[in-house]
Amino acid sequence: MTTVLYPEILNTVPQDDRSCRSDDSGGEVFRNIPKNSSIFRIWRIEGLRATVVSSNNMGLFLSESAYIVYAVSAKDGALPYPGMPIKDLKDTSVVRAIHFWIGVNCDSTVSGAAALRAAELDSQTSAMILTREAQGRESPRFLAYFRQRLVVENLHHEPPDCTLHRVSGVAVPILTELKRVHWEHFSCRDVILVDVRSKGIVFLWLGSLSDPLHKRHAASLLESRKENNNGRVIVIEDGYEQTLPANDRELFSSVLDPSARIVAPDRQHRVNPPNPIKLYKCSEQSGKYKVAELKSGPILRDDLTSGSVYLVDRGEAGV
Repeated sequence: MTTVLYPEILNTVPQDDRSCRSDDSGGEVFRNIPKNSSIFRIWRIEGLRATVVSSNNMGLFLSESAYIVYAVSAKDGALPYPGMPIKDLKDTSVVRAIHFWIGVNCDSTVSGAAALRAAELDSQTSAMILTREAQGRESPRFLAYFRQRLVVENLHHEPPDCTLHRVSGVAVPILTELKRVHWEHFSCRDVILVDVRSKGIVFLWLGSLSDPLHKRHAASLLESRKENNNGRVIVIEDGYEQTLPANDRELFSSVLDPSARIVAPDRQHRVNPPNPIKLYKCSEQSGKYKVAELKSGPILRDDLTSGSVYLVDRGEAGV
């Protein structure tokens, strides 16, 4: 069964904003943070530098990057959120939380730098919560900050003609871009957006066993991102791709070859081999922090010296 909805179209999700940045490579970027006020801020790690993410792009993460999220609110109040007004909390008990989020395609050097920057922020704010958030395994508190949605994109040097996004999440809709446009990502339990950006058309594909909650999330995302133009959203039920009108069927087949159609009965859960433990040495040169990888593999006492600072990256176990 297919349904054509007019006149709605997905807005292109903006890439991370680069107009608001700091040239500080060390903890100086954190020194102007209010000490006794409610606040919600996000920084993206670029090299060893923390770059401020604008309020318009809070909730958008790149899978190749690492981010630091700092949230302060009254102990008995609601959780912070993007765009929240700053409120004086001088005479109130507060909760200060620091999260450093690591994308699945993030380089280990960048993830190590994120841990270092998070530790610097903690040293200046004395946070009650300091946690590592891995893409796809975020804590409930972290997800609750983003009341509207959480979007994870891949970095594109050129705007793609077509992208795939999986819709998931429980309390918060999560939209995750998939690695490439191919049937290998489809299962009966999925809700997937096939965004043919070059044509201004979005196919909403609904797996035969997909969660009704994810379907509602998809409808909410489409509603919040629509524009009043000539674009369309086409809803396709699993197995009914070839019942589309001729022009729509031709377009859908041009991005997803029907001869390669394989829809798994359940989502594939990839088991990654454990990452080797890595040791990084932190140092300061000319007022700037440096992080250098020393070794990969078992770490011995002889690898450490009492006058240095180190980061130990234990992969899935954290930093």
